[in-house]
Amino acid sequence: MTTRTPEDVRPTSLGPFEFGMLLERRHLTPTYQAVFDLTTGEQIGAEALARWPGLGITPDVAFRSATRQGQLAELDEACRHAAIDDAIAHGLPPNFALFVNLEPSVLGPYTAASLVAQAAGSVDLVVEITERALFHRPAE
Repeated sequence: MTTRTPEDVRPTSLGPFEFGMLLERRHLTPTYQAVFDLTTGEQIGAEALARWPGLGITPDVAFRSATRQGQLAELDEACRHAAIDDAIAHGLPPNFALFVNLEPSVLGPYTAASLVAQAAGSVDLVVEITERALFHRPAE
């Protein structure tokens, strides 16, 4: 009897056409994880997480594939924009923060300005620098 692990059943790479599907808004679905103030127990925001339920692709596979194909910036940006657009469309209560992740390797001179412009006072935005690169480049 052969034991299968999740790595055996997960796709390990995506071709160029399939990768493009990860960027399409119809496949990219933001989901939200509650963020609580530990002193009061009050929910103060939500962290946006990218998911591709219709494609059966997990975030680790999507981001690994983007890195391999040199398109991490494009995927990272698509995920942030989808999360902010979705939050604006659904409306957030006052003083409720939207946490979005940002890959440190994609930081550019206009990254912050683009996020602020998109949020345009409609969303209290908190940017989290992802820890994904820590394993490979901890000093940075």
